[in-house]
Amino acid sequence: MSRRLSRRNFLAGTGGAALCLPVLESMMPRSAVAGGSATPTRYVFCYAGTSSGRYNTPNEGEILVPGTYGDLETVGASMHSLQPLFNEGVGQDVSLVSNLLIPWGNGSLAPGGRLTELDFHFGPTVTPQLSGMKALIKARMDGASSDQLMVQSMAPDTVVPSLSQRVQPIDYMGGNGGSAGRISFRDDGGSITPIDPFVSPRETFNFLNSVFLPPDASPEMLAAIERRASVLDEVGGAAQALMTRLGASDRERLQRHLHEVELLENQLRSGAGDISGACLGPMDPGEDPALGGQVAGVDQIDGSLGWSDEDTRAQRQMELIRMAFSCDVTRFASLQMTNWKSWMGASNIGAGWDIDIHEIGHTGSMPKEAMGDVVGWHVGQFAKLVRMLKETQEWDGSSLLDNTALVLCFEGGHGEDPVDGGYSTHSTQNMSVLVAGNVGGLVAGQHIDGQESHPAEVTLTAMRAAGYGGDFGDFSTELAGLRG
Repeated sequence: MSRRLSRRNFLAGTGGAALCLPVLESMMPRSAVAGGSATPTRYVFCYAGTSSGRYNTPNEGEILVPGTYGDLETVGASMHSLQPLFNEGVGQDVSLVSNLLIPWGNGSLAPGGRLTELDFHFGPTVTPQLSGMKALIKARMDGASSDQLMVQSMAPDTVVPSLSQRVQPIDYMGGNGGSAGRISFRDDGGSITPIDPFVSPRETFNFLNSVFLPPDASPEMLAAIERRASVLDEVGGAAQALMTRLGASDRERLQRHLHEVELLENQLRSGAGDISGACLGPMDPGEDPALGGQVAGVDQIDGSLGWSDEDTRAQRQMELIRMAFSCDVTRFASLQMTNWKSWMGASNIGAGWDIDIHEIGHTGSMPKEAMGDVVGWHVGQFAKLVRMLKETQEWDGSSLLDNTALVLCFEGGHGEDPVDGGYSTHSTQNMSVLVAGNVGGLVAGQHIDGQESHPAEVTLTAMRAAGYGGDFGDFSTELAGLRG
């Protein structure tokens, strides 16, 4: 190749989107290209603000976890909550690790444990899962979250260090999320700083679009964006000039990239589906869906309460993650689907249940299928993200999923409640984590016995698979059997 190019050497934006260069060899670090392994690795931490079982799980049967271990599509075929994995075609790309435990006690607290006296409703599972640290005070984070540890350790040369988003836009109990609406925390010299997530797909788009646009964008260029003119019409001359500066392999990639953009434009005009494998700037998601009404004090609710079209919001946010990864704008992301102790309504989930998802874990008036739909909704969003990454081609012909590790943690499991006693959805026994990605030897398509290991050990294994070399809070050991 004739010269090096900056990662920020993007082409001009237009058409309500921005067009940047595909990941070319000339953008990659010299050492990586010389070593023959230039494709970057990525990491996504996802969080579901629901337990995976409920009070009467022992009587009605397990909600999420198959009764035997082994091939997930075989042993999990009858599990309602796992069906979205198979429907999205990623059953062989995701592993389920069950039988996990966050221990509790009041004396010598085990690594990543929670004080017995801490009420479940005030986040004693959040600190151990997000940071791998002990939960000593309600909802206090004493360490950096896994995504920020990845940023700190691997320090990528990307425009955006990490991207944090939340699907549930408001608390539905009068607030905007607060501590229950954050899962990303940075260590600023010993001070733990919360990172407020983007909750608006539109605002996320505006932020990413500003990254793609050159800092000295002219009024004419901005006008072209408003006119939604053709991307290729605007950048064709610059692209052709760039061709003369590239080596043969990069010229071929850029030519293919421009052809894919042309195909995409034609498909968008015709209403056809999109294509994969191109580094495109963020496509305008339009205005955000309307915010739903509050559900405070209401157990029986309808579709106008507690719902802000989280399905559409999740789809748009995950597309923005896919785009940011494919263009190497960032390599680390967090996606909080629902707040911990979520009051999001379930009227638009599965068969439709006029109750919030938190109360479904408590009530016996709703059938088992209601809880299955709630857990399955979260699994389904995870499955869609995995599929998007699987269908998106890297510059070297592999897929984004081949180079990404993803985890999905749940707020709780089910079992003994150390505060209230008895069997409860508010327990840190029988916890589960979903893991996906083909990077670093991660085992895919299996149901794995966690043997009462801590959920943080699963997360650490995924982090290490994506290239992380350090510890995770109290933990330095990976989960046995999750990496080949």
